[in-house]
Amino acid sequence: MTFNLAQVAVGRVGALLVNAREVHRLPTKGAEARGREEQPREAVLRVFLEVVKRGGFAAVARDSNVDPSSISRAIATLESELGGRLFQRTTRKLTLTEAGESFLARIGPLVEELERAREEVASIGSEPSGTLRLSASVAFGQICLVPLLPAFRRAFPRLRLELLLSDANVDLIADRIDLAIRLAPSYRGDVVGSKLFATRYRIAASPA
Repeated sequence: MTFNLAQVAVGRVGALLVNAREVHRLPTKGAEARGREEQPREAVLRVFLEVVKRGGFAAVARDSNVDPSSISRAIATLESELGGRLFQRTTRKLTLTEAGESFLARIGPLVEELERAREEVASIGSEPSGTLRLSASVAFGQICLVPLLPAFRRAFPRLRLELLLSDANVDLIADRIDLAIRLAPSYRGDVVGSKLFATRYRIAASPA
């Protein structure tokens, strides 16, 4: 058996390692509908926080490049939904009511936490992370995979690779194997496979 195309195969292996971590659950129609409903509410909450921060509708409108009346309507809609006034409006200034201060105390941290959660999810989605269990035969692992581990770690520093080398018939499900490399004419079972490269088998014997 020869591994003359091992370097070509390793690039394919790297792609499989990344794809093995990028399995996303698709949203249901109900979830999509809820997302469309919740997005405007979140936007209104952010408008509320900006009005508190800037102290008026006009400043927020200038920052957002919109008409001040649209900011006023957004706050009025929010107050209508809550059933109470959030701001005390005068010709000179805009101040929070008691209800507004209570609402701010609860909403402010929630919106900040939501933003941090989004940033965390985005950072995880942009770079593979976690633990990936890879199974291969002893010979293939030692010849083809082990020499490339340092480069793989530099390329994917947040991904912890568990390399399981064995010539035994490993149960992928029972042993929680994420990715397996097998030297065989075909694969069986409920798995998704991709050919890395072709191998050749030879019969060899020592001189008599």
